[in-house]
Amino acid sequence: KSILWSAAQSCDTDPAQSDDLTIRGGVRGQASKDELTKICKDRCEVIRTIVADTPASAVTKVGLYDRANLDHDFASPQGLVALLGDSAHPQTPFLGQGCNMALSDAFAVCTRLGANNKDPQKFSVQAALACMDSPTRKKFSKYVVQEARKISLLSTSPSYYGGVIMRMFMKVAPTKMIFPRVDNENRNFVNVALTECGHQPLRP
Repeated sequence: KSILWSAAQSCDTDPAQSDDLTIRGGVRGQASKDELTKICKDRCEVIRTIVADTPASAVTKVGLYDRANLDHDFASPQGLVALLGDSAHPQTPFLGQGCNMALSDAFAVCTRLGANNKDPQKFSVQAALACMDSPTRKKFSKYVVQEARKISLLSTSPSYYGGVIMRMFMKVAPTKMIFPRVDNENRNFVNVALTECGHQPLRP
């Protein structure tokens, strides 16, 4: 039986990095496991056992980052190049929205590009990429990054009581209470593209 696990904590310094992008530029091996073992020495037996039983070759230490400037443009001035997904709005994984937003970005842009043969002017490359800089998408992208940042701070808080409250909330809170705006905004963003191109919008 295998277990997929992760551990996170706040850090005042950048972690060691590598050029291996398959592990997000992290460092894998015995040194990473030894450091984690030391961090978890006062944790419960279950956590200590999981760390101890995990091969060093499967333990990777990697930094999680978002972007300081959340107000930059996603499309180039000429409108021929645009940032989508994590390149546009990198975020910590604590809200679980990186992939969802990347897929929404790609779908909205590609749907418009796919309609180019219907109306080359209306669905030009510039017009298709311009959706990334729409006020609603930029405002929502900033919101998600900031919310993920808040949850990351709560999740890695050294406060015992803060940790208990956070775990209880995530355990009992319904999904619709945590992610309603995220789901609705991504759906709306995609539906605008579908409607513009003459397709049926997605239903809630």
